[in-house]
Amino acid sequence: MYHHVWRTEKKSVAASFATIAKWTRLDYRTVKGCFRELQLKKFIVRARQGTLRSRSDAPTWTVPAAKFNMKKQPWVPVPSFIITDYLRLHRACTLLPLLLYYQNMKWKNSSYPSAVTLHTMIHWELNAVYGALKLMSDDKRWEKLCSALPRPLGIGRRKIKSGNKTYRYYRVLAVRYDRDDELPVVYLSEKFAKFFHIHSKKRHRKPR
Repeated sequence: MYHHVWRTEKKSVAASFATIAKWTRLDYRTVKGCFRELQLKKFIVRARQGTLRSRSDAPTWTVPAAKFNMKKQPWVPVPSFIITDYLRLHRACTLLPLLLYYQNMKWKNSSYPSAVTLHTMIHWELNAVYGALKLMSDDKRWEKLCSALPRPLGIGRRKIKSGNKTYRYYRVLAVRYDRDDELPVVYLSEKFAKFFHIHSKKRHRKPR
């Protein structure tokens, strides 16, 4: 819903549960249950009643989180295909926006949140976090999903300068952080830009 709302000028979208079920590839009853919970938590607001089963008089929905001033509030650039393709493919990919959040903190190509930190942030069992990280970063595990989508995550280890400790780092492979005239910029990595037929030179500057 955030994806569809964000793309509109009024930050709202008219859609029936049947339409949303097609967008998400979920069962109608599952969508209905999800919306009930999301509305109770005020993550989604029904701005206009409409008729749930109507195509011509569908309810209008807003997502409060989609209404913000990019010049005054912090934001994280997330490629739309992570929402529309990867999140639909497997639950594990829910970690990708969160990992981008950590990369975006310092506009780096890697981040160092521990599995425990991710577990705390996303409220998953710790084993589920480890399993998701392995699935998204291992070629063989990823190929078993029978998906043509590029593997989304890289994992490596770095040794800190002081001491003998090594830390595991994560990199969301779809984006690349760089500097343009000494200012931080972010854009799609070449592999993902080609796969999704998106111009890779489209960049976003870090807000000052």
